[in-house]
Amino acid sequence: MTRKGEGSTKTAGMMMSLFVVILISYLAYIMLLHPWERKQLLTERSNITVNLYDCDSGLPITDGTVSIYTEEGNLIEELNTNTNGSITYQDFPDCYRIKATVGNDHYENICVGSGEERLISICFEHPEANPRVIHYEQDVGIIGGSGGETMSTKEFDNVILSYPISNTTINYPSYFLYSNILWSEGMGVQLNNIDENITRNIDFMFTMQSKRGNPTTEVYVNNKLVFKDEVDVNETVTVNIPRQELNETIDIQVKCDFNGFYFWTTQDCNLSNIKAVQDFFVPDKPSQEFRFDTSLFEQEAESIDLKFISINEAIGGVKASINGVQLFNSDSLETTNYTATKPLISLNLTNTSNLLKFEANPGAQAYLRGVKLLFNQPYLEARQKELKFYITEEEFLEMNKVVFNIYISNIYLDGALNFRVNDDVTYVTTINKAGWDRFSVDVEDLTNENNLVISSPEGRFEIDQLKITYE
Repeated sequence: MTRKGEGSTKTAGMMMSLFVVILISYLAYIMLLHPWERKQLLTERSNITVNLYDCDSGLPITDGTVSIYTEEGNLIEELNTNTNGSITYQDFPDCYRIKATVGNDHYENICVGSGEERLISICFEHPEANPRVIHYEQDVGIIGGSGGETMSTKEFDNVILSYPISNTTINYPSYFLYSNILWSEGMGVQLNNIDENITRNIDFMFTMQSKRGNPTTEVYVNNKLVFKDEVDVNETVTVNIPRQELNETIDIQVKCDFNGFYFWTTQDCNLSNIKAVQDFFVPDKPSQEFRFDTSLFEQEAESIDLKFISINEAIGGVKASINGVQLFNSDSLETTNYTATKPLISLNLTNTSNLLKFEANPGAQAYLRGVKLLFNQPYLEARQKELKFYITEEEFLEMNKVVFNIYISNIYLDGALNFRVNDDVTYVTTINKAGWDRFSVDVEDLTNENNLVISSPEGRFEIDQLKITYE
């Protein structure tokens, strides 16, 4: 009995050992498999169903395409929708990227588990799927015209400019000059280191302290006569040096020229308080700059208006430029509104970082507020769209009303759209924003063959889609 029991125990042990060997072998086999093969062996297939339908009618889209990608973006399979507007993709659990295409692309990300079923429904604007669509047209185009109206405005901070004037005086010693019928004595001074860029004005002055006879006084600047006259005693003469004579070095000469019939006598001039006064500019805040961006829409403008208001009758003038192109320049400013206009094409505008710069002319002090840039529409002839659409007798029997659905992609100028049907009646819809707009048309105004004219007497719009449906 004892021996028989020992045999049974050994048999059970051998069976257990065999099971362990088989299990280890199976696990080793699984580990040696490719990860994708391992997934197939250990999991159940999952189903992904994608439905495509028309957003407006809810009817299936039968000519769509669905592409299945791995999570990394590698294409696995591309499927066309069936008569129910759907596709079904069966694969092992994983994460996928789904692309649905009906004119445009739509993407979805999805992860499915073992044996799981997932449904994705995607709608498109697809009038062809809707049997109640009487007429559908894409890229209707631009409707309306433009009379140079403002399409966009940019406002800027107040502008404060200051370019004050200072001066310096050079004094010279007195001179005693003689002259007779044969010879005239003169005096000369030289002004050095003159910077004509910051120099506003130079005056040369002297006083006739005393004189004998009635000589003529002459003043020469760089050998050019700029003053000639008889000067009374105690009279002060001020000679302004012309700006064209402003050089780094300026030579000034004064002569006491003999005058009269008493040729045997001698005349003289006693000059005192001789000095040169130079006025020059000392910039305090000579300029102020603004950076601004422009949209592609603004870059289609015909012209730009620069507007501002000058306050407290500015001293001197200012100039303004955009990207280095001058828009405005004035020697003086009154307390009033100013406008300067420039063609947009000349301003070299870019999408970003355009430069509006105000500069004070030498000697100016200015305060400007209400600074604006106005982008103006080009002058364009009004455009309209003419088309035909048809209604069958069967459709007439079914319909209660007809609906015009329009998609406005851009509003260039606010206003309304006119829809003239069969030259008999005009429907007017005011457009307040881009996107879909719809209105109803009486069935009594329609026939089997209809003429439609779309226009805008005041506004300007871009219509991307027109869809005429019935209910």
